[in-house]
Amino acid sequence: MEKAKNTPDLGKIRPNRLRFFIRNYLAAALFAALLFAVGFAGASGAVPLDAGAALGLWIAGTALILIGVAHSVLNYNTTCIYLADEEVLYESGILSKKKISVPLHKITDTAVSRGIADKILGTAKIKINTSGSKGYEIEATFGNGDVGRLYAEIYRLINKTPKSLHGKLAK
Repeated sequence: MEKAKNTPDLGKIRPNRLRFFIRNYLAAALFAALLFAVGFAGASGAVPLDAGAALGLWIAGTALILIGVAHSVLNYNTTCIYLADEEVLYESGILSKKKISVPLHKITDTAVSRGIADKILGTAKIKINTSGSKGYEIEATFGNGDVGRLYAEIYRLINKTPKSLHGKLAK
C-alpha cells in the first residue's frame, strides 16, 4: 500500500524486545533462576541431588530462557502498528499471522491505558474501537512515546486538527 498524501509517516511502530520479554516471561525467568539455583545447590552437595538431576535442571532453566528470548525476537520482527492509506494497520503473529485494518473514518474511540507494570516498563496499551464491534478492534502494547504519537496522529486525522497542534496533543 502506498502512503496517502494526508497520512503522516510515523513508520512501523514495533514493540521493545526487552520490555516484551519482561512483560511476558518474568515468571518463567524467575522459575528458570530457581531451577538454576536448585541445580547448583545439588551439584555442590548442599541439596541431596545427583549430578544428572542437577544437569537436567540447568538444561530446563536454559531452555526456558532461550524460548523466551527467541519468542521476544520473533515477536519484534512480526508485530507492528502503522498508519497507511487512511487506515490503521496492526500486524502480529509468529506461526499464524493476523493483520487488522481499521479505516480512520470508522474509528469511534481510541484510548491509551497504562497499568502499574506499564509504568515500570515505559509501555502503554493503545485501544482502537469502531462502531458496531464488540470490544476493541485493536489492542496493542508498545513503547509509551510511540503510543502517544500514534494516538495524537489518529486524533488529529479523525478530527481534522491542524498539524500545528500535533506536538501539543502528543504531550
